[in-house]
Amino acid sequence: MVKFRKMAQSDLIDVISIEKEAFGTESYDDFVTCISRPIYYYIVLEKDGEIIGYYGAMIIGDECEILTIAVKKGFRRQGYGKSLLDNIIDRAKAHKCKVLYLEVNENNNIASSLYLKKGFVESYRRNGYYGKDDALILKLEL
Repeated sequence: MVKFRKMAQSDLIDVISIEKEAFGTESYDDFVTCISRPIYYYIVLEKDGEIIGYYGAMIIGDECEILTIAVKKGFRRQGYGKSLLDNIIDRAKAHKCKVLYLEVNENNNIASSLYLKKGFVESYRRNGYYGKDDALILKLEL
């Protein structure tokens, strides 16, 4: 069974493990700060009690920004990323957001493909944001 729930501090060991394998980074203190602040929404996706993915989003006024989204290795390319994205979109709509933003490495073709299929369009680029790679800032009108 798959379910979404609010991220708790007790989830951070699993979440940090997924973040490290997905992005090569660890930001435990950032997660601790964000999961306790009301403008942030940090959600985990569980399958049969195991955390297999998560996302973080920020809602300010009528805008939502996806801060992070990742799926555990071994569960990728099975629709869980789409499920996480759908959950973010539903949450943003429930909060009456008019637009959803995110940034993605220009060479992350799997993620970019998912976002474009969901209707995101490129808003602008941050040149060299990921070293030699650009960050694409994508936007979805809700």
